[in-house]
Amino acid sequence: MEINTKYGVIKGMSSTIYYNNGQLKECILTEKNILETSYGQLIPQYEYDEVRKKYINSLSFYENGSLKVISLNENTNIKIKNKYFSAEKITFYDNGYIKRLFHLNGKLTAYWSEENEYKLAQEYDFHFRFGSFKSKFMTLQFYENEKIKSITLWPKDNILIKANEQDIKIRIGISLYENGSIKSCEPSDLTKIITPIGNINAYDYSAIGIHGENNSLKFYDNGNIKSISTSTDRIEVYDSYGVQAIYTPVEKSNLFNKNIKDLIPLVIKFYNDAVYINGDEYKLNKYRFIVNNNYRKLKIKNYDCSSCEFSNVGIEIKK
Repeated sequence: MEINTKYGVIKGMSSTIYYNNGQLKECILTEKNILETSYGQLIPQYEYDEVRKKYINSLSFYENGSLKVISLNENTNIKIKNKYFSAEKITFYDNGYIKRLFHLNGKLTAYWSEENEYKLAQEYDFHFRFGSFKSKFMTLQFYENEKIKSITLWPKDNILIKANEQDIKIRIGISLYENGSIKSCEPSDLTKIITPIGNINAYDYSAIGIHGENNSLKFYDNGNIKSISTSTDRIEVYDSYGVQAIYTPVEKSNLFNKNIKDLIPLVIKFYNDAVYINGDEYKLNKYRFIVNNNYRKLKIKNYDCSSCEFSNVGIEIKK
């Protein structure tokens, strides 16, 4: 079975799904095909006999016929803004520009671990206005002008960036504004951040780490702090009469294990002349704030230690 597309004739299709207008939506390929794209010739996956290869769709298309997702048969070098990145899976905007680039896309099994996959990953040099670093990555997300929108790191990796006029060690990933300034990041350790209401320890204990596109420490495009999550600090708010409100991170029962409590961080957001603490608004010129750092003691997660007390999300209740 074969079909004509804007990228050439596609043959050897199986497991095909179509849109209502008859346009091919997705398929699995069993023969070699070469697609002619604006990023050069791409060969979608048609071989599935390797231990790490997933049995997934080779191609997916938008309803207008533009390529949406391609799983590549082999790791392929892709040129984006005069820089080459190797990829095994790529997603596209409907105008043809790359949206996400997956460096590797191996299948994790009893015979192929995340550590095996990690060893295959390459390091790349990145240069931004907030710092330069060398690191492996799992996924790159791009704006439609091909500027990097976010970088997702491997769970065991950290990078060092400069934001809010201070050095911050980062896990999970970072997101960027189109102008190249830092938009959000995920601190890997308790990190004291300067804010309009005082120094707050930034750390989201509940951060899952699926991607680096939306992190707990956020900035405006001018570099000012926008939002911060703390898993350790208590914030006291006083008005002119001395009336106070107290905010702390809270524990929530885990849905799957009665011996585990999930820790929900305290979220503080800054807008113009106001601060929002867990959604409550306070004008900065009408209230006084006291930040008690390390009100709650935490043992920072160690991603290399599966037996650690805090290796799972949540807090273990000691009997």
